Amino acid sequence: MKKNTKKIIIIEDEEPLGQIYFDTLKSAGYDTRWLRSAEGIDELSENFQADLILVDHALSGRNITCIKALPALKRLFPNAIIIIIFSNYSDFALKKKAKRSGADDFWLKMDISLAELLRRVQSLLREPNDKLRPSK
Repeated sequence: MKKNTKKIIIIEDEEPLGQIYFDTLKSAGYDTRWLRSAEGIDELSENFQADLILVDHALSGRNITCIKALPALKRLFPNAIIIIIFSNYSDFALKKKAKRSGADDFWLKMDISLAELLRRVQSLLREPNDKLRPSK
């Protein structure tokens, strides 16, 4: 597998899901870090600047929702292209609030298979020149 230079952070407190997301993205060649809570995000930002952050809506550790953490994540990871909120809640108001707070997209966990997760991540992180070539 070709090593990818793109960096991804997953913030997911559900152990089985976090492990599956981590394994899937790591095996696809992405430089991936997985945090089980928001704790440690400040330290991680000092030596790992992510291109993509996949974050669960209901963060543990800081007793805050992801929506309230978005400004800090944007500040800590200024080069992050996309910050996506994963959620189990199908709530239009929540999606609207997330986007208003700075999330670039909002995905429902139950709607995304691992193949779809990988397809979306690859699409989001594709280099500009790669967009002209079809995905394999």
